[in-house]
Amino acid sequence: MAVWNRIPKKTIIFFLAVALIYILAGFFAVPVLSQKYLPPNLSKALGTEVMFKKLSFNPLLLSIRMDGLEIKGNNDGPALFELEKLQARLNPSSIVNLAPVISDITFQAPRVYLERMKSGEFNFSHLTKNRQEKTLPNKALEDAESEDQPGVPAFVLENVRILQGQVAFKDVKTGTSHEMGDLSFELPRISARPKDIENESGMDLGFFLNRTRIDIHVKTVPFTENMATRILLKTGDISLPHYLPYLQLPADVAFKSLKARTDIEALIRKEADAFFVELQGSLTL
Repeated sequence: MAVWNRIPKKTIIFFLAVALIYILAGFFAVPVLSQKYLPPNLSKALGTEVMFKKLSFNPLLLSIRMDGLEIKGNNDGPALFELEKLQARLNPSSIVNLAPVISDITFQAPRVYLERMKSGEFNFSHLTKNRQEKTLPNKALEDAESEDQPGVPAFVLENVRILQGQVAFKDVKTGTSHEMGDLSFELPRISARPKDIENESGMDLGFFLNRTRIDIHVKTVPFTENMATRILLKTGDISLPHYLPYLQLPADVAFKSLKARTDIEALIRKEADAFFVELQGSLTL
């Protein structure tokens, strides 16, 4: 009590007022301003229409949530990208770690729709064109930047998840379509802090591709010099005739039924600016 009595009342009132303004701005001003300014600026940056239903920020938990994100394609078909919900929070341990620690990053029900037209262009081709037009080629500048590349900034990501993801690909040019469903991704932790770069990070990716289950498990140290990575790939029975339109086969060659099952381990490392890959496992036809 004696400590509080030593602090001038004006100082206490000032800090209380700042705290109140911060809380009110976080809960009320951020959603309104983000809805007004983010969609048009994102649309201008990407060169396509971007919208979302709601964005909220909790100034006490330092958490953010976006609902109903949608990115349009370059045709009248389904949206190029949709996301039901995105949420994340800034962990207070960022102060102790001297690096941003982003926790509980969740992408809920992302949906990607890709389409290749008869012309060979994709429904996202306009995005790459806009980027190329905005980027002026300057080889001297690129060479100078490549010689003085800064290191990876320190950061920590914790509990990154993708839930109920879907990817649909319609290939009008070949008359085929592909679906990736029930996609899930988990990354418990990855850190680029200098003291953590030798620590191995593990991640799991699983999905159904055209009704075939595929599971991928990765262990990696991506911020070390050799970037040592171990990938385990396990699939169910893949129906190969579905993918034959992408191969230049003679017209008289056809397969009514041909399936493949894989259980493969890949070891990847970098040495002297070259990547080396070792494969072992089984491929069953």
